Amino acid sequence: MDRFHEVTKKRIWNDNLRTLITLAVVFVLVLVSMLGTYKVLLINLRKMGHELIQSYASDEERSIAVYNTIIKMGMSSMESSEESGSPEEISIKMQDFFKKAADASGNPDLQCFAIIKGRLVSTEPIEGLDKYDFENTGWYRNVLAADGQVIFTDINDESGAKFTVAAAGEPDTDCAVFINLRKQDFISEHSGLNLPEKGAYYLFDTDGHLLYYTAPFEVDEASIEKYAMGLCADIHNGKISNEGDDIIDLNGEVRGIYYNQVNNGWLCIMTIPHSVLLTGFNNIIIIYVSVFAVFMLIIIFMFVHDIHMGRTIIHTGAIIRALCNTYYAIYRIDLKKGTYDMIKGSDEMQKLIPRKGEFNAMMDGFASVVDEDTAAEMRSSFSLEHLRELASKQIKDFGGDFLRKMNGDDKWVNMAFIIDESLTKDEGILVFRQIDTEKQQQIRHTKLLESALASADASEKSQKYFFSKMSHEMRTPLNIILGMNELAMSPDCPENKRLDYLKKIEYSGKDMLGLINNILEISRIEDGLMPIDRKVINLREEFTNIVQPFREQAVAQGKRCEIKIDISKDMVMGDVLKLSQIMNNLLSNAVRFTRSGDSITVTMRQAAPDSSNYIFTVEDTGIGMSEAFLPKLFTPYSQENRFGNRSETGGGLGMAIVKSLVTQKGGQIDVSSTAGKGTKVVVTLPFAPVPTEETAVQANDDCIKNLNMLVVDDNELNRELMSDLLTEHGVKVTPACDGKEALEIFKRSELFSCDVIIMDMQMPVMDGCASAAAIRALDRPDANWVIIIALTANSFSEDVIRTVKAGMNAHLAKPADMKVLQETIKKLLSERSGGIMQ
Repeated sequence: MDRFHEVTKKRIWNDNLRTLITLAVVFVLVLVSMLGTYKVLLINLRKMGHELIQSYASDEERSIAVYNTIIKMGMSSMESSEESGSPEEISIKMQDFFKKAADASGNPDLQCFAIIKGRLVSTEPIEGLDKYDFENTGWYRNVLAADGQVIFTDINDESGAKFTVAAAGEPDTDCAVFINLRKQDFISEHSGLNLPEKGAYYLFDTDGHLLYYTAPFEVDEASIEKYAMGLCADIHNGKISNEGDDIIDLNGEVRGIYYNQVNNGWLCIMTIPHSVLLTGFNNIIIIYVSVFAVFMLIIIFMFVHDIHMGRTIIHTGAIIRALCNTYYAIYRIDLKKGTYDMIKGSDEMQKLIPRKGEFNAMMDGFASVVDEDTAAEMRSSFSLEHLRELASKQIKDFGGDFLRKMNGDDKWVNMAFIIDESLTKDEGILVFRQIDTEKQQQIRHTKLLESALASADASEKSQKYFFSKMSHEMRTPLNIILGMNELAMSPDCPENKRLDYLKKIEYSGKDMLGLINNILEISRIEDGLMPIDRKVINLREEFTNIVQPFREQAVAQGKRCEIKIDISKDMVMGDVLKLSQIMNNLLSNAVRFTRSGDSITVTMRQAAPDSSNYIFTVEDTGIGMSEAFLPKLFTPYSQENRFGNRSETGGGLGMAIVKSLVTQKGGQIDVSSTAGKGTKVVVTLPFAPVPTEETAVQANDDCIKNLNMLVVDDNELNRELMSDLLTEHGVKVTPACDGKEALEIFKRSELFSCDVIIMDMQMPVMDGCASAAAIRALDRPDANWVIIIALTANSFSEDVIRTVKAGMNAHLAKPADMKVLQETIKKLLSERSGGIMQ
């Protein structure tokens, strides 16, 4: 393994080193190419600068040509006018010419002048013009000396400001035509100048005076003029050549400088910053360096990551090999093509089937080493169609245990079909693992448990039969004695009625005495029972604490979970540990056997307000169980099918433990279930009241007054007793001798005329539970509205469960306690009026 680790590490290092070298070569090549591109860009920049300055110089020459044309045409017009016109006429004619010339030049404000026979004429009247002594100025003498040629010269006005004049004159007549070129005229002329971004342009006359400039510098005008004059001087002195020299501008930025001389001697200068042309190039450099740096970081990260991955691969490979060794056979199944690939197989199967082939051929090989029943169930559970269905439902672990022949002996084997996200959607893995040792241990354990449970069940049935009979036989005369005694002690009881009551009490007392004499001894069954730790507990609080973690788990899995508590006594004597064990098993099953979207309802309620029996219900809408499986539910490790989803098969020891605990506590458990619809578990457990003096809540005697009640009991004395007790409290009583008569009376009654039914359980013809269920099933609106209370000598937990399943609202034990009965009826009437009973 160490050698494999070193080889893997060296391979990863070599791969990353090659990547780094390749990346470095690419970086150098790109860097060299970008340097070459930079030089080419500079050459193109200089070429563009020369072309632009030549273009600007041509524009200046065109402007100068316009001025020359205006002046020459003015001279010609003036000469032709001198021959035939007076000075005033000539002046008017020249003014008209100058206006037209200004408009034609594109600068309507252009100032044109003419000197005619010693008189100065302008385009527009100018104040003080007639006082201007032009004859004694140097510029005028220079114009006349030029002998008709157009010259450009400087003039200083009276304020000392300097501007340029374009002029031509005739020395013989002392006549001249000139144009004042002011600063605003140069600005107007260059308004259409299209410079590169951040470019600067300067125009100088032959004497080096700055005629015009435009520059992107945020400094005062004097600083710009000084800077421009310095550039002009350096050009004249030869310090700056016209080969694309670089200068530093007022912003400290490098610029290329380009210049050209106009035909009249003027000098045009243009500067362009390198940054403008190279902005895009610099951005490319930044992007390239950034991307390269990111790539380098990624390569380094991948380099380190690959080293760690190599180590992980080595360790993972060792783990996978160890896991694979737990299976003696592994097959890859292609569900789409219906083929298999034997990754690992037993020696026997390698002789029976090829390493690759059709799925059905593989199943034939499996079937040949098991019995016929197992083979048939295997073909059904692991058919190609069923496996595709499992894959579509994402049931990731499906399988089961079976016996097969291995080397001539019967061995237990676990067969499982596994799907996983790491496989394609049409692939699955079929694995086989030998579990003979643990299976034999489980079978031995199961047999021991079954034997112990059978013994306990037989003992339980014997006890229940004895106590049920004894309770019923004793409660019947006791109920008569106590009831008749209560009636006889009433101050309003007539004497003849009292004597009748006393005779009946004597008869029932003798009957009960005979029963007592026949009971020799009642033995407690203690062998095999776990000690029960009874102490004062808050049942509501403890129940909530037990259920809440399972509720949170269910909600986290996308299931609905509702908790309902309806008890009148929170403080009781009980064993929290045993209650927790019972509820944990029931709630664990409810969460386990429900799917996302299903609901779970957990209920705790008292059988009656003063009853010591508490009914716990766990109901879900999960996968449920078949009716055939219910009798085996409490058998350890029982399951519906040999093969199935592991999360949905097998009861383990949970329900067997629940059954044992409920029995030890003197309780009862009942399970009803339908496959595909859900399961309902009802557990009845007794909890002794806390031995403290409590003031009972007194029910209002008027709470049952004027109610219509149906009293059902096969014992005439019991029926008479209950009827008389209820009549004393203002109740309108209708008697019935058995469940069938009660059903017929209710059928014939007007709708909602019967408020309450007091129902005995053990009666001939039709018992109380059957009668209650039949009443609830009637097609009339008050069938589920009427209150049905079981009043019976049968007070065991299984009797309470029977009344719940039959649809009764409460269970009370004989002899009847009128206070308890009134309180129970009052509570149920309140629930019905509040919409609790439907």
